[in-house]
Order: sequence, then C-alpha cells, then structure tokens
Amino acid sequence: MQKNFLLGCAVKFRTLGSFIPTLRSKACESADDVTADTIKRVTCRFYPSVAFKTTMKGATLMEKDLNIDHA
Repeated sequence: MQKNFLLGCAVKFRTLGSFIPTLRSKACESADDVTADTIKRVTCRFYPSVAFKTTMKGATLMEKDLNIDHA
C-alpha cells in the first residue's frame, strides 16, 4: 500500500473501498512554476465501497473510554 502511495497511485480493496493520495499546493501560473516547494500538504482520502457503506449504516456505535489501562 505504501509503495503505491509513494508512486501516486490509488489503492483499492474490493470490500472495503479506495484509498487515494491527495495534495494541496499553491496555485501557479504555469506547469513550469510547480516545484516540491509549492506543495503545502500531502494526505490520503478514503472512499468506502457500496458494501462497506451499507454495512456501516446498520452498525450500532458506542462510546468507549480509550484511556483505561487494560493491562
């Protein structure tokens, strides 16, 4: 997955959905003005599959305290 992101490729999991790398950058007048310095932020966007969305609609959510030590 990481290797594909470094290549700028989306990663699709059939039953889960797609992870797509995205970025934010400064606007430039031409393609020649674009450099690594114009990129402000690189992140990943998740798009769930139809099956995953349907499953999540029927899910029951509960609040959990994650600060409790379970040792």
